[in-house]
Amino acid sequence: MFSGAVSFNQDLYFDTSSVTNMAGMFFGATNFNGEIFFNTTLVTTMAAMFSGAVSFNQDLYFDTSSVTNMAGMFFGATNFNGEIFFNTTLVTTMAAMFSGAVSFNQGLKSFNTDNVVDMKDMFRSATTFNQDLNSFNTSSVTNMEGMFFEAANFNGEISKQKQRCFDDCTVHSCTVSNNIDTVFHNASKFNSELSKFTISKNTNIHKSKSEKFPYIHPLSSRFYLSQKSKNSQMHYNIFFIIFFYFGLFIKLHSGDK
Repeated sequence: MFSGAVSFNQDLYFDTSSVTNMAGMFFGATNFNGEIFFNTTLVTTMAAMFSGAVSFNQDLYFDTSSVTNMAGMFFGATNFNGEIFFNTTLVTTMAAMFSGAVSFNQGLKSFNTDNVVDMKDMFRSATTFNQDLNSFNTSSVTNMEGMFFEAANFNGEISKQKQRCFDDCTVHSCTVSNNIDTVFHNASKFNSELSKFTISKNTNIHKSKSEKFPYIHPLSSRFYLSQKSKNSQMHYNIFFIIFFYFGLFIKLHSGDK
């Protein structure tokens, strides 16, 4: 609705009581920082709602009790650090939800993640984020690839979660088992307990130092991180952003025909 409206910046008091889809609503609205007074009771998707809204920084009190998709909701919302009061009981995907939200550092204890299956890149490059996530139930999660990729400040507690992929688990039950080397890649401050982290024999872990990937020491529960070249990482980040935006564009316009 306001996608690409780079000058728009007004408070909003719309009657949205019949709206079910707010995906990409403020996508790329780079100047928007208005207060939002929406009835979101029937909304089922907020995917990429504030993606690229680089000025937005408001607390959000949305009724999200019907929302199932929050993928990329704050992707690239570089100024966002508002408090979030969400009911996430029905949400199944939080992929890239805070990816690139470099200012975000709020607690997420209110999040109910019982039904979430996809947390891929959830905090990727959220360089300020450092909150405990013990309240997360990740027992349904099947994909954690890149979840804390380059979350450089993250050292939150995760060992007390009710989970399949972080605690008392066989990682092979998750898609992350095929790419576990990216979960904490370049999360340079991360040093929380992972003693119950059980690695499947099929897990793909790059152990060679010459490959410059994170690896798990055979005698330790912690990850030891090595650095990829800055140039290689920059190219990877550019590719990731282009891929995400292209996919979102196709999704948002697929119903226009």
